[in-house]
Amino acid sequence: MKLKHFYKVENNKLIKGSGYKIPEGFIEYDKNNPPKDFLDLQNKELFEETKSNKILQLKQDFETLRNKTAHILSKTINKEINARQQDLVNIDSLISILPDDTTTIEFRCYDNSFVKVNKEQLLNIKKEIIQEGIDTYKRKWTLEQKIKSATSIDELNSIKWDEKLNEMDNT
Repeated sequence: MKLKHFYKVENNKLIKGSGYKIPEGFIEYDKNNPPKDFLDLQNKELFEETKSNKILQLKQDFETLRNKTAHILSKTINKEINARQQDLVNIDSLISILPDDTTTIEFRCYDNSFVKVNKEQLLNIKKEIIQEGIDTYKRKWTLEQKIKSATSIDELNSIKWDEKLNEMDNT
């Protein structure tokens, strides 16, 4: 007996299989030369799966960036600083313990060095991190829209969130 390949379309989804007997409601096809409707549906499903995976990857990359790896160059102190969600909480804590603008406190930078900063500088650093967060969300939303409106797998594959903070290709 020869192995047979078969398919059917149910609820606009391709169901395929192989076996020695073709189940009722299925259509046999040549594995090396499937029919056009089979290929069209298979390509459509692959495209939709790729699109869903791209959205999921974007969300994961965004969460990693915002919660684990984000850092920026602070114009206030001219140093790279951490810019994660937790860093905003930490800066708020530092702001709350400083009695006035003349008192300084040690602030740890991204490279683990320390600089002395006052309350006003901490407030400015906080604004820088918040602005970077807003910009990061805008970039994420732009990429989401590009993914949703993509019409080919090649187009989807060209949409990337760069390794560097908030830089993207294909914008």
